[in-house]
Amino acid sequence: SNILCTRTESGLFPKIIDFGIAKAMGGQLGETEIRTMGGMMIGTPDYMSPEQAQGGDVDTRSDVYALGATLYELVSGLLPFDPKELRAKGFAELQRTLVEETPRRPSERYAGLQAAQPDQAAAIAEARATSPQALRAALRDDLDWICLKCLEKDRERRYGSAGELAA
Repeated sequence: SNILCTRTESGLFPKIIDFGIAKAMGGQLGETEIRTMGGMMIGTPDYMSPEQAQGGDVDTRSDVYALGATLYELVSGLLPFDPKELRAKGFAELQRTLVEETPRRPSERYAGLQAAQPDQAAAIAEARATSPQALRAALRDDLDWICLKCLEKDRERRYGSAGELAA
């Protein structure tokens, strides 16, 4: 919902429309003061960096994490963590998962879906104008590596910016 595509002369162009999560750093915002409480987890868990899940300091590397989750979804048709399983967990377990567990490689997640739900895997491949076998092969190696580098738990090991990711 935060990515829109606009049509340009050279084709479709994605624009990230991220209003973010505003925090009042000081002063009044109006008649009443509204602040994000320290330690609160705010955001969409599917795209949330570990530091954001802990309610900690976030920077551009948190955005790289979210871009990595988006890339993971675009290339494989799946999110890094199964949304139903993630939401079925209590708050503490959801937070622990985001902070401690490394997502499976996109090719592994897709292979698991292919084995368990071949029709859904075929639909994902078809939407990408390829076969399930070709999609799985395309995900291996570089795409697996790029996605997981974006999704590193230690933000020092992620790309430092969207520009580094693009390069």
